[in-house]
Amino acid sequence: MRAAAIVVTVVVVGLGAGAASAQQNPQAEQLFRRGQELVKQGKYAEGCDKLEASQRLESNVNTLLNLAACREKNGQLATAWALFLRAASEARKSARDQPLVQVAVGFSAKLEPRLPYLTVSVPDTSRVDGLAIVLDGRTLDVEEYNQGVPIDPGTHEVLGRAPGHEPWTTSVTIAEAERRSVEVPRFKEVARLAPGTGAAPAGGGGGAGSAGAVDERNPGMSTLRKAAIGAGAVGVIGLAAMTTFGLQARSTWNEAQDTGDDQLRKDAESKAGLATIGGAVGVAGVAAGVTLWIVGKPKHRDGGTAWIPVVSSRGVGLAVGGRF
Repeated sequence: MRAAAIVVTVVVVGLGAGAASAQQNPQAEQLFRRGQELVKQGKYAEGCDKLEASQRLESNVNTLLNLAACREKNGQLATAWALFLRAASEARKSARDQPLVQVAVGFSAKLEPRLPYLTVSVPDTSRVDGLAIVLDGRTLDVEEYNQGVPIDPGTHEVLGRAPGHEPWTTSVTIAEAERRSVEVPRFKEVARLAPGTGAAPAGGGGGAGSAGAVDERNPGMSTLRKAAIGAGAVGVIGLAAMTTFGLQARSTWNEAQDTGDDQLRKDAESKAGLATIGGAVGVAGVAAGVTLWIVGKPKHRDGGTAWIPVVSSRGVGLAVGGRF
């Protein structure tokens, strides 16, 4: 309590009578004076808010010192310490404020032994891609991991999050001059907690868009196998076209031979060409379908059945297969 009073007294004397804050902005000056009144009344939280608003309107070393003293009275030791250091840094920039440098440095030095320190330990096993550790709404820099961070006495929340993993949070209460630590645990992957969400299980495997990922609504089907069915369907259509045009070509050709009609002969040749194209498309489609079906084998978590295409000289069909 005495510390804050000394700061105010020193600042007023240093700036001269009638210039308690030496601010040019009338609104900033009014907020400064109202903040001082509230502090004298013991309404520290409200007084600090007024002083902080004054500082935002017009930066002033005197306001910073008074704000730092107010934060100390309000129990915010780390915040006050940082403000004293900031005031010292700002005072060094101006010849007029040089006498205030030692004032700010002196009060910061007296506060330092009272500071609590919180260490957020992040083991290597917890450092997954995209990791963010948030302390009271502020994302910590990686360099702050495993290091004591000055913090105000009280209860604080530590949150850890990373893409594809379950978030983790904890709270810690720390007192003046106390040193405490919290350890970030190994994060749990979402896939392990909720199978079927599409996230990859630990240890590798496909993600939400993986070709071999199992469609939970149809366990025998994966993305590639769906594509295989499409390719196979095109192949079947091509083979059907080959058969149809081939039969028509043979019939037309026989008729042309019987009648000697050149136009019928040309029609037969045209249909034969279409049959050849259909056959090529059919064979390619079926081959692609079979390949995609094999490559796209679902990554079954347990036993199940699946439809498997069968190609033989008799045609194309499906057979049931799987693990039992």
